[in-house]
Amino acid sequence: MQAVGANGASTERIAVLDSFRALAIVSVVLFHTFYYVNHSPGELRIDLGEPWSTIFSYGFLGVEFFFIISGFVIFMTLRTAPTFTDFAWRRFARIYPAYLLSAAIIWLGVRALGYEVYQRSVYDLLVAPAIWTLPFHGALVSGVFWTLVVEVQFYFLIGVIFYTCKDRWFGVGWLLLSLVCIICQLFSPYLVARLSILGFVPFFTAGICFNRLYHGDFKLIDAVCGLVAFGTFVYFWRSKPELLFIVFGMLVLFLLFVLGKLPFLAVEPLLFLGGISYSWYLLHFELPIALIWRLQKAGFPLIAAVPMGLASALVLAAAMMRWIEQPAKTALNLLYRRWRPRDLAVSAPA
Repeated sequence: MQAVGANGASTERIAVLDSFRALAIVSVVLFHTFYYVNHSPGELRIDLGEPWSTIFSYGFLGVEFFFIISGFVIFMTLRTAPTFTDFAWRRFARIYPAYLLSAAIIWLGVRALGYEVYQRSVYDLLVAPAIWTLPFHGALVSGVFWTLVVEVQFYFLIGVIFYTCKDRWFGVGWLLLSLVCIICQLFSPYLVARLSILGFVPFFTAGICFNRLYHGDFKLIDAVCGLVAFGTFVYFWRSKPELLFIVFGMLVLFLLFVLGKLPFLAVEPLLFLGGISYSWYLLHFELPIALIWRLQKAGFPLIAAVPMGLASALVLAAAMMRWIEQPAKTALNLLYRRWRPRDLAVSAPA
């Protein structure tokens, strides 16, 4: 059974969104490889000079683009999950197998390659499964895992609001959350540091609003939520107009997608990268950087070591998506279906 939006589109996996995921992950990889590594501890430097260093310095906004995509997609999942438990299990099946394996691979791989800057303790690895507690203790096995903390917090908040307020009053509940987040950002930096979601709610809100518009059920309360989100962007980033310009570009791009103007983006290279974007995101930083460093130590020039390091993460991500991420998600959902046969009757998009 497929739900169909007002524009005739299925709520199954949407091709253009995979292309968006590809754009987001490529920008993040470029940011970490060619900018962030040059401003972090460690021996390795991969400086391409200007203007590339400045251009790639904005690649971190690919994460915010991922959050907009997540807001769009998760709202579809909510509408096909009968209960909060169903929704939570689907998200667990989607993110946890690849996350846990990636944590183990990165922990072992960085140690094996000998790049001490990114080595983490045994304790950090052991507490990795309790991802929701990570802001309060220890260090992340990978620095990029902080976004999973945000995602898990988002799942919890949107699930509680959706199943408490129901679809009819969801907008009111989400608007109240948005206002609370603004107050926290203004008056409680400590809380924002511990509950990272509080600083990113506007991006998820944008995705939710685009979902409503895409499926033809955009309401006045959604417009209010969208305006609050946009106002939050402008206020907190007012001193960085270049970031506001890029975020505005993301919103325009998403609007063009909703209006059906971007089918040409659904091309195979982008669809492939979008399909493996989650696994690639998990593996794209510490491990390839450590490998590049080791290859350089072994005498390889950077012009050879960098492509080899990046390719290693890409190949590993493709393998993980094919043999771990997708099979594990299917198996866990089947297990849950047997446990609660009435659930998961409708296939939800990932």
